Amino acid sequence: MSSSDLKRTGLFGGTFDPPTFAHLRVGKEAVRSLDLDSLWYIPTSQNPLKLDREPTPAHLRLAMLKVLLSEHPELSIDTVELCQKSVSYSLDTVRFLQEKHKDKRFVLILGMDTYNSLPRWKRADELVQLLDFAVFNRPGFERQDHPLTKSMQVEFLDELEMDISSTEVRDRIRDGVEFSDLVPEQVVHLIRNHGLYR
Repeated sequence: MSSSDLKRTGLFGGTFDPPTFAHLRVGKEAVRSLDLDSLWYIPTSQNPLKLDREPTPAHLRLAMLKVLLSEHPELSIDTVELCQKSVSYSLDTVRFLQEKHKDKRFVLILGMDTYNSLPRWKRADELVQLLDFAVFNRPGFERQDHPLTKSMQVEFLDELEMDISSTEVRDRIRDGVEFSDLVPEQVVHLIRNHGLYR
């Protein structure tokens, strides 16, 4: 199969704790602007660069993410990292997915903060050789190119910004501030019904 026959597929990883309207917007806009066949959200079991906070149980984060994406067939979820129940490394995930889906050409979707941290990733020099990258903006983070940049096939999505963070949602809930403008109504219900982020 030639490279032109491969289905261009986005990979968007994160803890999604909780998933927000911004996560949805980034996925939809990435599909459109990168001309993707589809985009897969990959919730992580434990981010190796964020070991200071225990994430919400995987089944609840997965339930919230399913609600967020329910009306968008071009957006789906792959639970490869949740099944590991341990620290997840993108290099291992990408290699597994490439072996399993030989008809796909993957594009890793990153925020600017994550792009800036790439040199800290496990064997990042190998990862950047395996797939393409697309980077969206995050408020408060300026682009910081690094030695890996020269080895990457990367597109900067200058018009796309994630202006809501999961941290903001968690902070609002902890402080007793209304948060229903940041997540879908059904996600609000799940958060309240399970007493999350108190």
